[in-house]
Amino acid sequence: MKKFLQIIFFALLPFAITAQNFTNGGYDPLNPYGQMRQQQDTSSSKKKKKQDVKHQHYTWKWMHDGVYKKIVNEDTLFSGAHVNNPVFRYSKSNTHLAALGSPYQSNIYILRDWSEPTYYNNLVRKYLFKPEDALLYNVTTPYTELGYSSSGSRGRNETNLLVNHNQNVTPHWNVGFRYNLNRADGRFLNSKTKVYDFSFFSNYEKDRFAFEFFINQNNGHFNENGGISDRQVVKDTTEKTDNLLVNLEEGTSNNLKNFNFYTNLQYQFGKKAFTKIKDTVEEVKPNKLYLATIDSLMAIVKDTVAPDSTAIKIAMAKLDSIALAAETNPIKMDTIDVVRYDTTWSYISKFVVSLNVEDNYRSFIEEIVTQDYFDKSYISGTKNNDRFHEKVCNVGAKLVFNEIPKHPYLPGLYVGADVDMRYIRQRLTLDTSRLNSQDSTSVFHTREYSSVYVNGGIFNIDTNAKLTYDAKVRICLAGEHLGNFSVGGYIQQRLSKNAFFRADASYRFEDVNPYWKYYAGNHDYWYDRNMSEEKELRIEAKYTNSRLRTEVGAAYTNTDGYVWMDSTFNIRQESKPISTYTAWVKQHFKVWKLHFVEQVYVQKSSNEDILSLPLVSVYSSNYIEFATRNKALTVNFGIDLKYDSKFYADNYRPSTMTFYNQRYDKQGNVLESDAFIDLRIARCNIFLKYEHFDYYLRKGGGNYFSAYSYATNPPLFRFGLRWSFFD
Repeated sequence: MKKFLQIIFFALLPFAITAQNFTNGGYDPLNPYGQMRQQQDTSSSKKKKKQDVKHQHYTWKWMHDGVYKKIVNEDTLFSGAHVNNPVFRYSKSNTHLAALGSPYQSNIYILRDWSEPTYYNNLVRKYLFKPEDALLYNVTTPYTELGYSSSGSRGRNETNLLVNHNQNVTPHWNVGFRYNLNRADGRFLNSKTKVYDFSFFSNYEKDRFAFEFFINQNNGHFNENGGISDRQVVKDTTEKTDNLLVNLEEGTSNNLKNFNFYTNLQYQFGKKAFTKIKDTVEEVKPNKLYLATIDSLMAIVKDTVAPDSTAIKIAMAKLDSIALAAETNPIKMDTIDVVRYDTTWSYISKFVVSLNVEDNYRSFIEEIVTQDYFDKSYISGTKNNDRFHEKVCNVGAKLVFNEIPKHPYLPGLYVGADVDMRYIRQRLTLDTSRLNSQDSTSVFHTREYSSVYVNGGIFNIDTNAKLTYDAKVRICLAGEHLGNFSVGGYIQQRLSKNAFFRADASYRFEDVNPYWKYYAGNHDYWYDRNMSEEKELRIEAKYTNSRLRTEVGAAYTNTDGYVWMDSTFNIRQESKPISTYTAWVKQHFKVWKLHFVEQVYVQKSSNEDILSLPLVSVYSSNYIEFATRNKALTVNFGIDLKYDSKFYADNYRPSTMTFYNQRYDKQGNVLESDAFIDLRIARCNIFLKYEHFDYYLRKGGGNYFSAYSYATNPPLFRFGLRWSFFD
């Protein structure tokens, strides 16, 4: 795979080093796919004039595999630049293993996402880069983004490195690549992590044809220590983390590989048409006093040689007096009717074909089996390698009827079908009689199956409409998952220029993930083909006001057939539905130069014995902002505060890479604090942060755990930057 990616890299390298030069006259940022106008030099040399090109870039995603285009702005916000961990940018409250890149799960239930076909990927999803995460670009000049952050001394360091480059080869064709690295030495013994991805992507769109291409490789290496062997040592002493004993010996690790290939082809049907839209605009009529004075001044300047002549001084004085008089005699405005052309959709329909190939591999390696930690060793008491391999291929086609701008409330429609094919290879038996045979792989079994789905939807995402919506349905008609279906969507009502109300709802009836049905490893075994389908209802509503910087929302979930791992490492499926109730408020207050960014979640589970959640989760970012007059330099000084009420946080099982229930001790009821300085200098964001300074305020020091056996990091200093280059 590495050789294949290297070949792709060197094949596309010439595009990355070729100069891009599109003139302002030929590129319209509001219509980046329009024809470039040829600008020729009329001089005798017949050479093209070189012009300075202003950078413009346009980012979007194709929704539902090419149904419609959604404008998605890049995350370039200066506020919160110091929160560079992708997990905590998404969810402020998480159960995690301390080290950057390690497995995690959100403590806010509605933010948990288990949609990955391969279960293990859900635990590190925010560190992976997949086709649905990639933005599509169209730029006038090459665009490069560099990011770097580091913390801790050698042997305790955490590093993030990001390189993202793209540029247009032609006005309609963009290519790019991305490399992202998250690695940590780990503040505790045997806790090193490394997650990185390397990606190539490209898109093309002109007239009837559109094309999208994505290929990448994600890799993850996680040393497993099983957590702190004696929690009381952490609670009652200030022992350095390097000296704390852990449960697993060095040489125990989980390793993940994830390969993605995605392509999307679109062809538009019908006659290209422009839609006329009538607008009423204001026509500017300059004040006649201004015109007369300016003409008089220009005549005086032409007739005067000396720049400091009395005539020019008199003319300037007259201009000042006229300007003062113009304040009481403003420029007149008249309204006129004009006609413009909206070409958002040039064709009435299109045909879309998509291909998504995913290859996932996981191995749990034990160089030395720690018998004291694992209560059972089914296969080997010395060394072992549990392996799991899954391939997923989805091929789909859709017929889309686009929205028509002339009728902003007339929806778009699409219907289609897709085939989902799976290949899974794993150990399904604990029969050790064949382990010493010549064919050591004979204990592994291969399962192949496929499912055929039909899908469809209705949408109205016209920005001119006050009411927008998007609804979809997908049903399995044949194959392994016959009868499975999902339906969902949202409706959004714009209440004013700055405020809207949005409601989301979804329901799914699906087989549980194959991981929960079959597993045979050195320390864990379960086999249950009779698990019932999982049925989940989600309803969410929120009010957002950008002017007031307010968001208020509530959500309800009901899950029938909820699956979890209990404290004895057995897989259970609850026979009764489990509900969760969530409400939240997000508010950004500003008083003078003081900013208070507050976020509060309140949630309740109907079955705390199975699903324990913090009743209250609070995040508060408070800072004072200073900026130069021209905004060339902006500085924020502040403190972040995080708080979770007490709850039974899950523990973590390294051999299955799974969070599981525990009811020994509650975590939470601790105020976690970070101090930071954010700086913006032109196009560069820089941050300095001191994490967990509250460590010194706690009794005994680090008496705080995230997962039950995993303590959070002690204080550390972190710095980083993010720099964008437009040429």
